[in-house]
Amino acid sequence: MTNIKNQGFSYEWEKLYKKNTHSPTWPWSDIVSYINIYCKKTLDFKKVLEIGCGSGANIPFFQKRGHYFYGIDGSKVIIKKLKIRYPKLRNNLVACDFTKEIKFDKIFDVVIDRGSSIHNTSINIDKCIKLLVKKLRKNGIYIGVDLFASDHTSAKLGKYVDKFTRKNINTNQFKGAGKVHFFTKKDLIRLFVSNGFEILTLEHIKKKILIGKEKINNCTFNIVAKKL
Repeated sequence: MTNIKNQGFSYEWEKLYKKNTHSPTWPWSDIVSYINIYCKKTLDFKKVLEIGCGSGANIPFFQKRGHYFYGIDGSKVIIKKLKIRYPKLRNNLVACDFTKEIKFDKIFDVVIDRGSSIHNTSINIDKCIKLLVKKLRKNGIYIGVDLFASDHTSAKLGKYVDKFTRKNINTNQFKGAGKVHFFTKKDLIRLFVSNGFEILTLEHIKKKILIGKEKINNCTFNIVAKKL
């Protein structure tokens, strides 16, 4: 049996997509902001790859700006739905494990990671970044948002997988979501610098839920990095 530390895609997400319980339709505001700050000239950042593209919430935004959008997700279910919804992009949407391969014979200008890589172990996140850096052109941009931080309330919950990763976290936010990685600032910086990136911005966001079923500290990182 494969060691869970070496397993990639969390197949729990296949179940979530089948149930249609995780299907946002609006582009993420942080993605919009960072693209307009760091990739303002569309012609210079034409080809965009989103890993863990999910239900395709960011696709209309990139289409409107005139980018060429490519998406990867480990879920065959969600990719099939996206191909029906966006028939013109069917050749640009692929179901595969992005910690093991990037099934596009292209070099990209921008990589988007909206809280997708963090549903993997430390080993596989490193593998993913190593694959992505090979697919980015020189001075290409990586934008990662909603990467969970080690001071998140759930960082010590669930079942231990590795030092920074847990699974089976029984909270409203993570129930059924498989593995969840929680970065420290030091670990996140090391990951990108050691893989040939210059960090352009690193933000730590702390949202404290004061009223609700779960009173938690929802702590995340946003990072923008440039391939050297």
